[in-house]
Amino acid sequence: MKTIPVVDATKRWSHRCTACGKCCNSAPRMTLPELFHHQHRFIGALAIGRTRGGVSLATQAIDYPSIARCPALADDGLCAIHADRKPIACAVVPFDAQLPDDAQHTVLAARATHDNYIGADCIRPARDGDAHLAADEHGVVDVQVKTALAAHRQALADDRRWWGDSVQRGFLHDAPDSLSQLPADGVLTLPLAPALLKIASASTACRDRCLAYLDAQQALIGNSIVRALARRQPVDRAFTQHLRGFAGTTAKLQQVLRQAPRTTTPDASAIERWLGVSPTPIPFAIAI
Repeated sequence: MKTIPVVDATKRWSHRCTACGKCCNSAPRMTLPELFHHQHRFIGALAIGRTRGGVSLATQAIDYPSIARCPALADDGLCAIHADRKPIACAVVPFDAQLPDDAQHTVLAARATHDNYIGADCIRPARDGDAHLAADEHGVVDVQVKTALAAHRQALADDRRWWGDSVQRGFLHDAPDSLSQLPADGVLTLPLAPALLKIASASTACRDRCLAYLDAQQALIGNSIVRALARRQPVDRAFTQHLRGFAGTTAKLQQVLRQAPRTTTPDASAIERWLGVSPTPIPFAIAI
């Protein structure tokens, strides 16, 4: 369970996005279907971190830290994929879908008082009659935010259902020593291989879709490394080695999947819809 931030006495907060782009300062958390949809833009990874109850496991995009911007941020400072399945995690910023609605005012208060939320000016104490009132001590007031939070929670639940719970059990059972590498503050990023193996085993269509994703990722990783070498920044070297490790794991996984037998599990149709393999993928992306 996430800890609710300790905040000041203000309980009514307004939020108005100004499209300043200051929250787009890194690659975002993304669900597995979102990573597949944007396979040519975002390098996908497993992010493992510590929580009070153990470990957390999620998928996210990664990029060179020295770039300090989202790969989807356009030259004009606006999101280039706002209308093309913008990640649901971005749609709920600065709210936190892992906390209940009646705690969102504490989230806004904590972020409003933390270095002015990376220089943004989108969170303010609400005044009487404030048209942008977002949350108070009773819960989320803004209907769009409420809907986006619910959609994000459902998307996270779907990820846990189709691969997350299984992969997390595998880490805890088969590789407990690897958990000792987890940083006290932050996350450890690893290749998506365990999640993709789980999804690919659902059906031949899922396996083929995973292979297509891996092909796109190999090309993207290669291009990212080439650009980093051209920048000649010493700070990029460690991440370049990290990406080369990703490329090596991807190559091995491609070989394994190409040799895998044809198969279909009872959940195949549902997983294919969730992943977007079937003609009618499950929609959940909402932009605010």
